[in-house]
Amino acid sequence: MKPYLLHIHDRPLTMVKFSYDGDFFLTCAKDGDTCLMRSDNCERVGTYHPVGDKAGAVFAVDITMDSMYVVTATADGKLIFYTLEGEQVQSLNHGGILKYVEFNQKPGEQNMVVTCNDKFKSSAELVPNRIMVWQFQPPK
Repeated sequence: MKPYLLHIHDRPLTMVKFSYDGDFFLTCAKDGDTCLMRSDNCERVGTYHPVGDKAGAVFAVDITMDSMYVVTATADGKLIFYTLEGEQVQSLNHGGILKYVEFNQKPGEQNMVVTCNDKFKSSAELVPNRIMVWQFQPPK
């Protein structure tokens, strides 16, 4: 086994996550990019970008067990769902700085995500420390 040295992000990594079957892994970083990589040869398959503005730092990423959907948690308080192919299917304004996201672990019924954020004070509001569960309805 030989190690691969990858230079795919401009800023520090925040998370690396393997798909359930191990064929892919996802990386996210403070540069706002989330990259999908093949595990066998470390080839970049694609990069996930939200529609509209450039995302802030991406602190967490997860992928469903069937590798159909990817979710990201960003520093600007957005929870963004994509298809594996990179199409954005849903975006939620969570508020605060999202630090974690994970799909529920029920095979065939991954329709919820859990998130958490740190306390955040902006000029408009005070967002407390929270753990939240969100319903995800995949598009038909």
